[in-house]
Amino acid sequence: MIVEGKLSPESSLNEMGLANVLQVSRTPVRDALNALAVEGFCEYIPNRGYFVRKFTIHDLLDAFDVRATLEGMACRVVVERKVADGLLDRLDELQALQHRELYEVEWDLGASMRWHELNRDFHFAITDATGNRHLMQSVRQMRMFRPMFFAQLGILENENDYRSLYVLENCRRAYHEHGTIVEAMRNGESSRVEFLMREHIHANREVIRKRYLTGAPASR
Repeated sequence: MIVEGKLSPESSLNEMGLANVLQVSRTPVRDALNALAVEGFCEYIPNRGYFVRKFTIHDLLDAFDVRATLEGMACRVVVERKVADGLLDRLDELQALQHRELYEVEWDLGASMRWHELNRDFHFAITDATGNRHLMQSVRQMRMFRPMFFAQLGILENENDYRSLYVLENCRRAYHEHGTIVEAMRNGESSRVEFLMREHIHANREVIRKRYLTGAPASR
């Protein structure tokens, strides 16, 4: 509910109310709120309770910085351990599916959302291939800040706002960057693939920064 924007920023998270909504006892709700506070999704104020965290553009940009470091490291680790054929096959499959959405069908909201899911799966496939549970969990947590930020701004509910972020030219460029990353993996270039992934994520960060801090149109 927090990620999807169903709970307003800075709104109170009442244990009893949530327990009734979720049809569980207060104990698991209390445990969940404690965990969410540790993970940064809500805040605890002594003597007042838990509140939905309000995310700023700076929170989102910080999350991109962390992602760039972690996912770049994931690429390097995967290559240094010798990339499994299964991973390359999966990435090739995802690339083919992305190509279809970007070049073979009409680019509409549905295609944009399908491409976004394929993009997410591409990044997760690489991270999961490390087998490092801490890394996998951290990357997933950082990626959740973006939909939470967008949900709080109402972007996910506004088709025009959503499509303006994921224009065809931008997504095609990201697709080709994915291809360069896969090729570096296939060639066993550990340092280069780490750099490519970090640059790929930083480029996306720059789009968001320009859009919400300077008002400049997205160029990617």
